[in-house]
Amino acid sequence: MRIFKSSFFFYLFFIPVSLSAWAYRDEILDGALDSENLPLVLEEMKKFSMDELMAMKNKKGCTILHLAANKGWVDIVRYFMNSPFYCEYDLGTDCFIGTPYVILKDQGGWTALDHAALKGQTEVVRVLLEHPEYLSERAVNSWSVLFRAAYKGHSELVEFLMRDYSYFINHIDQFGMTALHFAVLGGSQEVARLLFSFRPDLASVETTQPMILRNKEFPPGLTAFGLAQILNSTKLSELMYLAPTERK
Repeated sequence: MRIFKSSFFFYLFFIPVSLSAWAYRDEILDGALDSENLPLVLEEMKKFSMDELMAMKNKKGCTILHLAANKGWVDIVRYFMNSPFYCEYDLGTDCFIGTPYVILKDQGGWTALDHAALKGQTEVVRVLLEHPEYLSERAVNSWSVLFRAAYKGHSELVEFLMRDYSYFINHIDQFGMTALHFAVLGGSQEVARLLFSFRPDLASVETTQPMILRNKEFPPGLTAFGLAQILNSTKLSELMYLAPTERK
């Protein structure tokens, strides 16, 4: 969303807010990274306005919401669920650009949902997916939550997604990989079984592009079980009997 043309009012309002937040960001954000004291963080947050809290980022571009999602701090995640648009001045367009705070990305391109999925924070994922922005065109990569959960072997989160957001399993990435490919790549036998029991046809889906993974080049046309064979995964050897008769 593009906010109206920059003016003296914006410089007068937004810059002091940003500078104020900048002065205190280490006190809260760095403390949140190193501490498990959620009540203390919540108490510190009360000292700032919503605008100040939204402007706080650490050196990696992570907001308080990113850090809370990573740690599984559901109370803080809920606190930001109704937050307004986050506005940043864009030199190229000479405009203030507004983005929904809940889908802001850090310097690595990760949203709060990505952080929660990688850590297996099922309750945080549940809360974030209740926000309409995560299911809109603005956050088209929300389905990757299943890929991340499958790769890291978070069976509880995968089970939740299969139950409440089953359409995520239909997605494939730019290489043609499914969630089952990611489970195999991550070496998670339990998650691979879950995905296969939910969608047995995933075992016959082949990759469409060559890939380089773990310093190895993989040709296109690989099923998830073909990938397991190439990786020589002993953890997934018992799963091979589940594969269809025709394997790549």
